[in-house]
Amino acid sequence: MKLKITKDFAFAHRGCDVVQYQAGTEVETDDQELINVALAEKWASKARQPRDSKATDAPEQVEQYVEASKATDALDQAGLDLPPLAA
Repeated sequence: MKLKITKDFAFAHRGCDVVQYQAGTEVETDDQELINVALAEKWASKARQPRDSKATDAPEQVEQYVEASKATDALDQAGLDLPPLAA
């Protein structure tokens, strides 16, 4: 999990390995104890993950819509009545 450090603090991993964390930095960690304590004490917050899935899918979805629209237009010109495409 990625944490955004909001307050300077020291944490003893496994009770003996002390690491100093600085406010304003982001840390990637799998240490569940660090995650639990830092979030509970409000020393850190969950870092936001970028939303890239919808943004990268948009051009592909537009292309699919344009192609479907062209197919519908061709059928309309042939005189066939079709229901509108679902969004």
